[in-house]
Amino acid sequence: MDATQPSEIKISAHFWLRRLHSLTGVFPIGAFLLEHMFSNSFILRGPEAYNAQIEFLSGLPYVLWLEVFFIYLPIFYHDQYGLNLLAAGSVTALCGLSGSLARPFGGYLADRLGGLKVLLVLFPVIAGFALGIGQLPGLTWSILLMTLAVATMGFGNGVVFQVVSDRFPKHIGLAAGLIGAAGSFGGFLLPTWLGWLKDATGTYRSGLFLFAGLSVAAALSVEVAMQRKRLAA
Repeated sequence: MDATQPSEIKISAHFWLRRLHSLTGVFPIGAFLLEHMFSNSFILRGPEAYNAQIEFLSGLPYVLWLEVFFIYLPIFYHDQYGLNLLAAGSVTALCGLSGSLARPFGGYLADRLGGLKVLLVLFPVIAGFALGIGQLPGLTWSILLMTLAVATMGFGNGVVFQVVSDRFPKHIGLAAGLIGAAGSFGGFLLPTWLGWLKDATGTYRSGLFLFAGLSVAAALSVEVAMQRKRLAA
């Protein structure tokens, strides 16, 4: 064989899967840009049409968690547990379904017991699930804990809107819009920070432990709100 003849380069299936995995990031970014261009075009139809479109977007259920799930969870299960993209997407769909189904039950319980009381319990439960997932257990336990965690978040999402209607009865539209905006902003920041922590520390534990800490902080803020409410009564 001629030494000057270039050797044949063999590309494995793993290489193509990694390239496909990288390419999937283009689609959510493209969808994000197209959606915002479409929504912003409503301004040409007048203020009423534009405001109606913004209220529609703000009212979408589970905005923050939808963005987190479709960006972060598939990457997590593909990278940490070696699932192919189809399997990782199936796990993500299972988690999203559990959250959606739990949401109305959260609103129902909040109507009966009070939204702040329910949130005071839910946030520590979410923190516990996040700590469990952060231990990076086996795949079966990870999926179980993640499904329960997302169901609890969906339950809490239903509670939040009951709290809004209770605390801001005369400004429900404004409050819902602010919550939607905060959810969209958080949906951008949270996956970015979690990914950055993974790159910086080499493990998903750091991001999941941070998420648990934020959940505890949220529980403390609920306790403060309840104390203020009691003092004002």
